Amino acid sequence: MMPSRGNIAAVPAEVIAFFCLQSGHVAASPPRRPMVAEVTARKTYVRKTPSRTASRLGVVVRGTRLRVAGKVWTAGCQGPWYRLAASGYICSEQARLTTRPPGGVAQPVVPRGQRLPYQYVLAGQDGAGEYANQEDAEADMPIDDLAPGFGRTVVKRVRIDDVRLWRTTRKTYLLTQDVFRIRGSRLHGERVTAKTALPIAFVTARRANLWTHACSSGHRRHCRSGRGAVCRGRIRARLRILARWKRYDRCSVVAVLCAPPDKWSQRTTGRSGTVRRRSAERLGWRRTWLRCTNGGILRSRMVRIASRSAKPAAVPDHGFWVDIDLSEQTLVAYHGSVPVYATLVSAGRNHRTPTGLYRVWAKLAATDMTSPPDSEHRYSMWDVPWTMYFRKGLALHGAYWHDQFGNPHSHGCVNLSPADARWLFDWAPPKLPAGWWAILSSHGTTSLWVRIRRSHRSSILSVLRPIRFHWPSIQALRTWTRLDQLSR
Repeated sequence: MMPSRGNIAAVPAEVIAFFCLQSGHVAASPPRRPMVAEVTARKTYVRKTPSRTASRLGVVVRGTRLRVAGKVWTAGCQGPWYRLAASGYICSEQARLTTRPPGGVAQPVVPRGQRLPYQYVLAGQDGAGEYANQEDAEADMPIDDLAPGFGRTVVKRVRIDDVRLWRTTRKTYLLTQDVFRIRGSRLHGERVTAKTALPIAFVTARRANLWTHACSSGHRRHCRSGRGAVCRGRIRARLRILARWKRYDRCSVVAVLCAPPDKWSQRTTGRSGTVRRRSAERLGWRRTWLRCTNGGILRSRMVRIASRSAKPAAVPDHGFWVDIDLSEQTLVAYHGSVPVYATLVSAGRNHRTPTGLYRVWAKLAATDMTSPPDSEHRYSMWDVPWTMYFRKGLALHGAYWHDQFGNPHSHGCVNLSPADARWLFDWAPPKLPAGWWAILSSHGTTSLWVRIRRSHRSSILSVLRPIRFHWPSIQALRTWTRLDQLSR
């Protein structure tokens, strides 16, 4: 006889199971919850095997919850090692089991409306002192002297009497009068689409005029109508300013306007009276004009050109890779043979960036970069964001300390603007899981390929349609600029 419904709560579970078996029903057992470990240390290494000396697979930050597949008791950890469901092991000393679901926060965390994940300051031209506490700052007893340009991350400002200080993320202090706040470059690259196809010209000069052709009324028959009409014959085209562009403005280039190569030679006399013959090819491309999709033309020397290149044979057909042109200081990202993104970079100036084909072996949300003690060119930068190492200590990373992209500026690394570094970091494999601070891709199956090369402007422009064009002199351009300003 089955117990009544009103007294079923008081019946033991064994009795209920017996009656279910007698009636042909099987009592369903409650689902077993998966084990989840929450990281309690500030940063925890994920090891390949359960050992303190094992190679690292990555770094996980505090608060990240990881699914656990089992426990292993070995030396090197006072408790068990948690075997992660994905791969790797973490010590139970730095984590605890929780009932919350797996998850984490993508690193680094960028505040809304900001370009960088932290507040950054740079030491001024006279350097700065770094103090252990507020009392040392008042007594002017620094623990470290920062050279001009050294970078630090700060949290907030504090004030003691008449002394104003910055508190850093590592609980040291800086005098506000010795440093200045920096917010990072506004540069962002260009998605390569049908409308913005390669080659793309990025303005690197502080200002550049976008010109358009305007033939005189007496020679209309010599002009070809349309956007950006080009005057034929020997009639010099009068130019007018179509737009005044600033640094990092860009356009897709559709044609090159030039004169015959035999007219590109020039003889100059040096100070000693000797006659030198300038390179015809170098002089010609220096005086070249580029025609954009909007009909305007630009001086070639005002821009850097991101162009298309062939995929290296070692890269898989659907691999992710970037092509870095040191001559143009540009980067183009590819998925297979299809370009997807183009931007400006800053490669090595004091130390040359080596050419070749490399693979990214580590991705870090942020890391410190410091020069060797005996280095001639010293630097010390905290929390350099979105770093991807591809050859020993050389990396692709965001640079918050300068805004000279399109020109060499680094010590061998490839500098990217904050927006470009963030996009490339999120796009490139392997993906950094949420809650992870770093991941080593050498143990994975896929990673980003990095090809670094040099080129020549003539090879870049040779793929464009040439248009014969008699360019005006510098004096004529200045005159037309003044006339254009007076007419406005």
